[in-house]
Amino acid sequence: MEINSKSVAALKYAANDENLSTQSFEALIKLIFDSFIVDLKVGKLVPKLDTKNLDTFDIPKVELKEICASFYTLIAEFARHNFDTVSVSTFLEDAGFSNEKINIFNQFYLEKQEIIRLFLSSSTASFPHVVDVNWRLDYIVK
Repeated sequence: MEINSKSVAALKYAANDENLSTQSFEALIKLIFDSFIVDLKVGKLVPKLDTKNLDTFDIPKVELKEICASFYTLIAEFARHNFDTVSVSTFLEDAGFSNEKINIFNQFYLEKQEIIRLFLSSSTASFPHVVDVNWRLDYIVK
């Protein structure tokens, strides 16, 4: 698993209790994991972070955005590789997180792991394309 150096630096910033207290960490992680919601109208997972709630943190906005982006990257990588709590704990411990923060992260990660894995398996980087003429005719008739 590869995480870029900017994300690692943001994670280390979040691991420091002077920068982000345990209570603030829990609120931020809850906000990030709660952004993974299933939109029943669309019928799939639609990740959407409520940025209004980010104003409650006493962290400069630049660092807060980097922390959020780093956690989204981390969550996606953990889910993509199907990490268990031991592997997640080891990675977070190496990044300098306390046991309390690791337990908080693991609790939310276990709750949403399957939903995130489903989202990752359904998303693709390719654009819709015409498969053959019959499909295109069906598409035009609709």
